[in-house]
Amino acid sequence: TTAKPPTWGYPVSKVLAEKTAWKFAEENNIDLITVIPSLMAGASLTPDIPSSIGLATSLITGNEFLINGLKGMQMLSGSISITHVEDVCRAHIFLAEKESASGRYICCAENSSVPEVAKFLSKRYPEYKVPTEFGDFPSKAKTILSSEKLKKEGFTFKYGIEDIYDQTVEYLKLKGVLQN
Repeated sequence: TTAKPPTWGYPVSKVLAEKTAWKFAEENNIDLITVIPSLMAGASLTPDIPSSIGLATSLITGNEFLINGLKGMQMLSGSISITHVEDVCRAHIFLAEKESASGRYICCAENSSVPEVAKFLSKRYPEYKVPTEFGDFPSKAKTILSSEKLKKEGFTFKYGIEDIYDQTVEYLKLKGVLQN
């Protein structure tokens, strides 16, 4: 048997929860809209740093356990797909107010791979020792999460990868995780 990556339980629980919500909605004649976000980053309002931010910034912080989690995410889903938390919030509000909205919506601003993200981070933040060598680990995303349905409703993403990481790095500096 193949060993499961350390993060396998989380996406499985999300799928099972959504399936349960759809079943409940159907049985109770409820109109349901779901927003399926990718890995979220950006500044958080919570007192503790959310695990998604730890995962998204593991290449910067050097947390090997979370770097392996990021690799596991790519192996399970085919890519590292990232969205700013504010864009996910905006998508929820946008769809709640959109009369024509129905069904499932993927909310993903950027699709990449661990090596591609590492190369970007290494160039953008040379002050941090971001690893860029990953041996035979897949260098390109095999799967692209498409937000086309969301965009066709009229939604536009406010944050690209540069803004997502710039704000997240500043947030981690404020929290004392990264040095100024």
